[in-house]
Amino acid sequence: MELSPLIKKIGHSLVEIRVRALKSILSKLDHSLITITDIVQEKMLFVYLLEWFNFPEVPMKEEVLGLLLTLAKHPSSAQMLRDVGAVDFLSQLSPTIEPRLRAVIDGTLDQLFQLPELLPSHSAVYSHGACSRTTTAPTVVSVDDNVPKMGYFHKSMHCSTNVPPQKIAVRESVRCLKFSVFPWLTLTNTDRHILSSNESSLGSSNPNMVRTTCELLCDVIMQDFPAEIFLQRPGIVKNLLLLLRLGSGKGEVSYHHSSALSCLRQLCVGLKRRLRFHQDPGFYSAKQDPVSQNSSFSHTQEVRGNQHSQASSPAAECSSRPSVVGRTAQRARGDGQDGDAASDSGSSHRGWATVQAPEQTSRTPADAAHMELLDLSVKDVLELQLQQLSVAQFAVATMQHAIPLLKTEALHAFHRVLELLCDALLLLRDSVCELVWDDLSLVGMELKEKLQACMEQLGDILSFHQSHSADVPHSCLVNHRMAYIGTAIFTIKLLQAILPPEKAGENLPERTAAAIFHLCLDSSLGSLLPSMQETAVAYLEQVNSDSHDIYRRVNRAALWMESTCNFVKEAQSEGERNWLDLLELADQAMNGLPFHQHLPIIKECVHMCSYLWKFDQPSPLLQTESQKLFLKLLSHPSPPVKTETYECTLNLVKDCLGIQNLSREKAAASAAVNILLHHKVLYEISAFGLQDSAEKVNVAAKDILLFLLKGRLMMTAPAWDRFNEALYPVIPIIQGYASTEESLGKCVLLISDMSDVTRDNVFPTTGKLKAALRLFFSKQPTIRIAAVQHILPHLTSSGDAKPTRIETDQSVIAALPNIFCLRNPVDITLDTSNKSILKVESVEKLFWILNSDTVDISLRRSAAEQLSVVLQDTTMHPVLKILGITEKVISFITESVNGNK
Repeated sequence: MELSPLIKKIGHSLVEIRVRALKSILSKLDHSLITITDIVQEKMLFVYLLEWFNFPEVPMKEEVLGLLLTLAKHPSSAQMLRDVGAVDFLSQLSPTIEPRLRAVIDGTLDQLFQLPELLPSHSAVYSHGACSRTTTAPTVVSVDDNVPKMGYFHKSMHCSTNVPPQKIAVRESVRCLKFSVFPWLTLTNTDRHILSSNESSLGSSNPNMVRTTCELLCDVIMQDFPAEIFLQRPGIVKNLLLLLRLGSGKGEVSYHHSSALSCLRQLCVGLKRRLRFHQDPGFYSAKQDPVSQNSSFSHTQEVRGNQHSQASSPAAECSSRPSVVGRTAQRARGDGQDGDAASDSGSSHRGWATVQAPEQTSRTPADAAHMELLDLSVKDVLELQLQQLSVAQFAVATMQHAIPLLKTEALHAFHRVLELLCDALLLLRDSVCELVWDDLSLVGMELKEKLQACMEQLGDILSFHQSHSADVPHSCLVNHRMAYIGTAIFTIKLLQAILPPEKAGENLPERTAAAIFHLCLDSSLGSLLPSMQETAVAYLEQVNSDSHDIYRRVNRAALWMESTCNFVKEAQSEGERNWLDLLELADQAMNGLPFHQHLPIIKECVHMCSYLWKFDQPSPLLQTESQKLFLKLLSHPSPPVKTETYECTLNLVKDCLGIQNLSREKAAASAAVNILLHHKVLYEISAFGLQDSAEKVNVAAKDILLFLLKGRLMMTAPAWDRFNEALYPVIPIIQGYASTEESLGKCVLLISDMSDVTRDNVFPTTGKLKAALRLFFSKQPTIRIAAVQHILPHLTSSGDAKPTRIETDQSVIAALPNIFCLRNPVDITLDTSNKSILKVESVEKLFWILNSDTVDISLRRSAAEQLSVVLQDTTMHPVLKILGITEKVISFITESVNGNK
């Protein structure tokens, strides 16, 4: 009966149409023309019934609330009411309605808050929340039927209200299952006999019978029965899993293993298909009867009629399909619909009834179901349901029994085991969620322990295939490698499916973590499956930070070594080059020098950096990057690397500035040393190269600077100017090596010489004066005497803008080398105490005496001497700085030099 137009009228704006439509539906329900199950899936009906109270005129309130209460007592419609927001709506409606109707609303809310209930002979699909019910005729489902109900609470209409309900706490607390068990399916006697016969045959000691039974299961039984039957009656599944246990510790896959693998894999595929069927909303039915398309009672009367008409023909009864193992007659089907029990004369009343009483074939499927259910008591059905396996239990058990077989060295057998594990993993992913690691229920803890056992087994398998003996043949090595990769992929997929990385630290077994660490270090696997290795690294980071740090360092070293190979290959290749990429490879190769210690690449790097500075208009970016690389080599912490760098640089300078280049053009000869004509490079060589503890390094640094300082004739004028410009900031450093004996020291002395021979107007006069004054602080008397000769031109020269200096005699000149030498050394050790014995007022008075022009010069000189003593107290420095002591002393010196006073 089409109810949609009638339901739509309940939401009409006219009150008369609404009332008439509601009365029509209520009348049909009262006269059993429709049942509650016919309307529980009509979502708009619930919406219109709730919106009934939103209209200005609200008649038939009691009837509408009564219908909502009736609907709330059905699990499917109760879920629908919750989905459309009935709880919030009724909670807000209750205070605004008559007191006598509030009890009805409270009853409805109580029903909506109750958990779904199950009948004793059927189990619910938890993801649907629906309830299965046995009916023998279309009747109105009454909530007051005295039918015992089982579910989260056991209720009896005859029990006193004072007796607390029996609560099954385990099922309430299970939070880790996405899908638990399938709807319970009833079986005929023939069906049960077929399953028990095959179950006993699988336990036979005859290998041929076991193999034949497995073939029968694959070819016939699993094709005829719904896949969930084998979970609801798990005897066959348990026997198949036991077959996988036989000899699994040896890692060999025998013929009975292969047969069991085939059966279990086909069962996994069938369960996956049935799972998709039950999860498809298009196939959902509000009537959960045992007589359905899934049951052995589902065949139509035409099928039974055909079976009866063919009963008299033995040829028609036989089929090419094999018989049940252990029975002599051929069978046409494996689903109990063919009168299979009739093959043994008088062994089944159903087979006899099919031949002797053809009028009985007109009975309905529901009648047949009722007759068969009489053979099993309620207690037996409940016992069977308690023994059934959930999808998650089956998937985990399959993995537990199949994983040890991955130790096989036979690649074909390994593939078959891995295929079964992948199919079982799909079932596990659809039935178990990530909450399994936090679920404290018995089911959750059992699944957690078994999953951890599976992961630990996988860790052992990975270690087995990785640590095989090197003496085995090449073909075995290949098989081990393929098995290792396959097991690694499955392990990562298993972790991705059930174990979040943030929970791996608490739940991943230690041996599995060690195997994942080695998996992360597998470079070939990383290049083949980078995403898999990235996932493994994410788990390793959560499990063991130390191992993750080792992985990072190893991975970085491997990258550097790979970059070294690529750099050598690109540097030796001909044709156009991408210099930025080459510099990046060189930089990474430099980082890897402590690992590969391939020193010849240093020469390649030095020559590459030199080449990039040769051009008249080079790229600023290339110059900057190449200079960074060159400075990195000069300052490398490894002594062999630094030594090789300085030796390569020295050879480069010799090739460019050596006397053998006199016949060559200066521009072409000196262009290669342009990279050295920069203050950063000269500073590195002067400040660190000359001071290096390695003799080869400091000798090479001295020779490099010596070649540059003597290379004026070998350089072009612009190149020599650039060198002097770069040298100017580092003169104070290299003057520390000034000497009258060594070649480098003599060249350094010439920097501050103002004679006509050496004057080149490159350095300013002020710069040369500063350089000469620095030489006065040398410990060597000969250097200080040479400094006097350098400074005399500055003292005796005169200019238009400068005051005339007084001519000095030889005695004064003889005293100049020791002008900064003290006859009586003064202890300048500063007091580190924060307290001062001096008073700020006394110090200020001394300064004002020094600063006053009206005070006698002798008093001012005495104040200066006293202030020099005061300066030994560091706590007085801020006071004197504020007073301006520094500027005043500088002005005194300036006036004295200029001869003003």
